[in-house]
Amino acid sequence: MDTVPGGKAHIDVQRIHRRNHLQVLVVGWSVYVTDLVLSWLGIGGYAGDVPERLLVVVLGAVLIVRLVVRRAVSRAWEVAGFVALTLALLGHAVLALQKGGLGAETLLSSGLWLYLVYVYAFYVLPVPAARLVAGATWATTLAAAVLAELGSPRPGVGIVAFVQYQAGGLVAIVLASALASWRTALGEANERAQQARRESLTDLLTGQWNRRALELAIRREVARSRRTGVPFSLILLDVDHFKALNDVHGHAAGDAVLMEVASVVRGGLRAGDELGRWGGEEFMVVAPDTRPDEALKLSERLRVRLQGHRWPRGSVTASFGVTAYRRGDDLEPLFERADEALYRAKQMGRNRCDLVLAGSRGTAGPASRSTDAEPPPARP
Repeated sequence: MDTVPGGKAHIDVQRIHRRNHLQVLVVGWSVYVTDLVLSWLGIGGYAGDVPERLLVVVLGAVLIVRLVVRRAVSRAWEVAGFVALTLALLGHAVLALQKGGLGAETLLSSGLWLYLVYVYAFYVLPVPAARLVAGATWATTLAAAVLAELGSPRPGVGIVAFVQYQAGGLVAIVLASALASWRTALGEANERAQQARRESLTDLLTGQWNRRALELAIRREVARSRRTGVPFSLILLDVDHFKALNDVHGHAAGDAVLMEVASVVRGGLRAGDELGRWGGEEFMVVAPDTRPDEALKLSERLRVRLQGHRWPRGSVTASFGVTAYRRGDDLEPLFERADEALYRAKQMGRNRCDLVLAGSRGTAGPASRSTDAEPPPARP
């Protein structure tokens, strides 16, 4: 992962992830442990399903330990953990029904699955819908507890179930509300992280990539070319006589020209090409899957496009320096060759394109003349 300024916002996202997962797991696990202890002691009609409840408690403990040790949240283990917990709770409910038969009392005595209804409602649904589902489930559970008490041959069992699952239900709803708050906070933190990344990689004047973003893109292309052998090229362009334009018309007019140049060049690029402001009045195009001769032709099209554009104040042209990746290149040789090509284009009168490769050069002038240079052979 590329490290960019503004990474603190990304750290905030991870911190929210970890904190809220710990809250959810610890509170839920505490409820399950309490339930296990009651079952183990046989209080209030509990008995016979300690192994199933123990499985749920152990699984919750494993999830908590994993989160504490790793100090990070992974979507893969999060999904796997919740799926395993769900299966364990559903298995527990099925075994309880097999032992006690279908009935309100049995459903209540195996009602750990109710907690999942509350938690998943807030985890999956929009908050208003989750509140409706959680409230309806809680009210239904209350009615079932009353029916179990009225129809039970053992007075008090329904009351115990009522106290357990209504109290547990309230805990679960509070837990689910924490999840809903987490989702909101997480969305805001993600938005801050994305905004920070956008700002750190975007030129504020032109809205195109900045030099930092361009360097990251070029590093990725270098790595890809080293791995696959696919070519890529760089085009460095500089607005001609920009200082004179600033001196005559002022910096506001100069800024307007730079924004217009970015827009005109962007409109002439192909799908996959990327444009950024290299600095001052210089822009760079990263052209993936592009041979040197193709990049030279692309730069000539961009040059003609700029020259033919209707500018508010006179004519605006640009000089272009082109180079291409060669096996073994790092960033510095690439930048140096692009800069050399741009310098040659300016020395030959500006409003021109020049190609510089290792040991070969080509130029294209205002008359669209081009001398394409073949790239040097790859090293064996």
